[in-house]
Amino acid sequence: KAVVSTQSTGMGTRYKDAAATNLVSCTSKDLLTRRLLLYYITSLAQQRSLDRLKQLLPLLPDSIAELDEVFVHVLVSHLLQYTAEQWSNTEFARAVFNEFLTKYCTDEVVIRHVLRLLWNVHGLLASEHANAVVERIAPAEGHSAQVRDLYNQLLERVAEQ
Repeated sequence: KAVVSTQSTGMGTRYKDAAATNLVSCTSKDLLTRRLLLYYITSLAQQRSLDRLKQLLPLLPDSIAELDEVFVHVLVSHLLQYTAEQWSNTEFARAVFNEFLTKYCTDEVVIRHVLRLLWNVHGLLASEHANAVVERIAPAEGHSAQVRDLYNQLLERVAEQ
């Protein structure tokens, strides 16, 4: 009879890290792999696995040219449920905004979701970081009037606090 240990040996973590890194490296070549990775990331966000998200989110822009609207919506919906303590983790907040979402802000859909996320969490971020992200996502001329209006409303809200 086999004995199964319930103690963590670290082997699972190393395997998951290697598997995730390999998954990311394959996403530019394979649509199914890209979908699996995005599903995995939304699952991590739902589980509030900050360390895994910090590891994976910065890797995505190099392998995925554009984000699916459904993925961005689900991811941001999960991120909106995070606590002030989780958003005060500077490394996590930088991974989400600086190294991931803002790299896709030329896309109208992504910038709307980033604005929605910032609208709700800017007060939970370090003020200098929140201000830098707000400046970085300033809409371009090609963005719709609706996005520019949302951005101006966010500027007003940030200025009030």
